[in-house]
Amino acid sequence: MIADNDPWASAAERRDSAPARNETERPVFIPKPKTAQDYIDRATACEQLADAAIAHETRETMLYLAGRWRALADEEEAKQRPKRPEPQHPSE
Repeated sequence: MIADNDPWASAAERRDSAPARNETERPVFIPKPKTAQDYIDRATACEQLADAAIAHETRETMLYLAGRWRALADEEEAKQRPKRPEPQHPSE
């Protein structure tokens, strides 16, 4: 039998030996971000993963993803800002 935490076990081996799922477990899919704070939270998670990464490529990838999440947060915040009215020029 394959141990559930064996890092060398294939996904199929871990799945076959995993206990049955119940309704109290977290869903497999995380909902799509809807607010700027959701994007910032994901960026922060990527930065934490980058800090914990051993491989240089993994660290760089996580930092790249963090930057993309932060850019999406900026875009979402820009959508929420009220539009400033254009200045009126006197007619000639």
